[in-house]
Amino acid sequence: MRTMSWFVGLALVSGVTGCGSDDSSETSNGGSSGTGGAAAHAGSSGTGGSSGTGGGSNGAKPSGLTIFSMGYTALQGIDTGSHEVVLHATVTTPDVEESDMDASPSTVWIARDNGTVTVVDRGSQKKLADVDVTPFAKDPEESALLPAVAASDDAGYTVLESYETISVLRIDGNTFDVTAAPDVLDSVGHTDGMRVDGKDLWVLTENAFEVVKLDPKTLERRDGVWVGAPPGDTKAFGDYTGYGELAISPNAVFVLDQYSSRLIRVNKESLEPNVADDLSDLDLDTSLEFVSRGGDVYLGFNETSIVLRFDGTTGARIRTYDMIALGASSIIDVHGSSLFMAPADFSGRKVLELDADTGNTLQTIPSPTEMEYPVIVR
Repeated sequence: MRTMSWFVGLALVSGVTGCGSDDSSETSNGGSSGTGGAAAHAGSSGTGGSSGTGGGSNGAKPSGLTIFSMGYTALQGIDTGSHEVVLHATVTTPDVEESDMDASPSTVWIARDNGTVTVVDRGSQKKLADVDVTPFAKDPEESALLPAVAASDDAGYTVLESYETISVLRIDGNTFDVTAAPDVLDSVGHTDGMRVDGKDLWVLTENAFEVVKLDPKTLERRDGVWVGAPPGDTKAFGDYTGYGELAISPNAVFVLDQYSSRLIRVNKESLEPNVADDLSDLDLDTSLEFVSRGGDVYLGFNETSIVLRFDGTTGARIRTYDMIALGASSIIDVHGSSLFMAPADFSGRKVLELDADTGNTLQTIPSPTEMEYPVIVR
């Protein structure tokens, strides 16, 4: 069934659990080895430092750029300049995992496997709310999936997937009221990615392989384009099956088409797609990261420790990095021309910052606790 090209059915409901002060404690951290993380967490107590104006333990001033990571139950933030812990807040319980995380300049948004979105204030280090979005499912008793989350200055966004439900949700950053748009995505789709660039909210769905452009204020569907390849023709586009990853540069939307082994560039205004690169020389059926933040686009392969760089305007392949040769293992995130990488020894207690232009290591950023997926730099 094709998605209707107009906006249908907004609902406004408040489903918020208020949050008082947290204990900011973390103990007995055992876990899995996600991106930038490793198993066997060591405990940490204290609330960590603040981002102040003075230098940190390494003598450097705060950069204002933060590495956020989840521990056993706590969210941690480390300033990339001073190396101080600038955020430490207990946000979950050991039996609830996180599916995705994003951050705005003021808040951190965490999608959790129990159908809630947790909001943490970066300044006060306090949990502001646990927003339960399960009431927006057609059957609230069914299990709920929140595969993606995105954050803007005034709101957070997620997609609720449950029995007969695939609904885009906007959570107000002040009131935490939830606006739902249950009819803007194809009913047979599954969310592969969600990004907000200030002007538009972008969603990529698989099965119904489509890039959807939404109004971030109203969730009205502005436009959409099918990016599936017809059988035997990897240069064409249409309503065909597919799956992949989504990245947004300042100049274009990029889709990693894992089904047809190609990099797709989508014009932000016209939504006209084109094949930016043939990726048939790569094994895309593996663990990978596909990111862009403020510049070019990067595709990292976690098993082979290879990272490819694509031009953020054209999608042309620019460079290939051998992460092992650079002392790294896999990409965590990117900010401008800085690559943030997990170390080659897979230690979850440090992050490497590399210059994407020279390939040189700029610094090693230590962490007092093990960092586990999701790990982001904002």
